[in-house]
Amino acid sequence: MPHDPRVCFIDALRAAEAIASFVEGVSLREYCADLLTRSAVERQFEVIGEALNRIEKIDSGELV
Repeated sequence: MPHDPRVCFIDALRAAEAIASFVEGVSLREYCADLLTRSAVERQFEVIGEALNRIEKIDSGELV
């Protein structure tokens, strides 16, 4: 089943929104000291990367 690039963009957008909510009101010092928040943010960046890679593959015809 081919992937829809719009779904990939939505995945990336939701991950970016999650990152923003995770760090809202958190200082850099607090962020660096909080393994849970850092791990959550890192995972959302992975989701963004995966979504953008799928879009690139769709655009190149690899996932058709």
